[in-house]
Amino acid sequence: MAHEEAAMTNIHSNPSACRIGSWWLRSEDALPDESPLWSVLANRLLSLASVSNGRLITTTHRLMFCPHRFGHASIGVAWTAPWEKVRRVSVEPSPMDVIGFRDRPLIGIQLDDGRKERFWVIAPIRCARRLNQMIREP
Repeated sequence: MAHEEAAMTNIHSNPSACRIGSWWLRSEDALPDESPLWSVLANRLLSLASVSNGRLITTTHRLMFCPHRFGHASIGVAWTAPWEKVRRVSVEPSPMDVIGFRDRPLIGIQLDDGRKERFWVIAPIRCARRLNQMIREP
């Protein structure tokens, strides 16, 4: 339980912040009047053979993935979606289950254009519930 709590972090707003991220993450420019709210350690599924390590970060305007700086230099790519483009977040079986490995579930983030991004997180059910709640909030 302590490990889950350490992986999920409430972020206190800093009005003077111009970037979202940290020294070990690739940071992104903040939008006007944007504040970070919450983050969770995450691995972004790029393909069956490739993942990118970093953090899934929620802000007042968008949902974003910031890879570790080393991951960004190699294969990690940042991802962002405004909240109005996010339709729902669901808990899904791992794609590794299909080929016979039993792996932990991941969250799937469905966008309004039909694309889906997938992330492994520490507590997928709780994370999906929290993100879906943020989608419904104006």
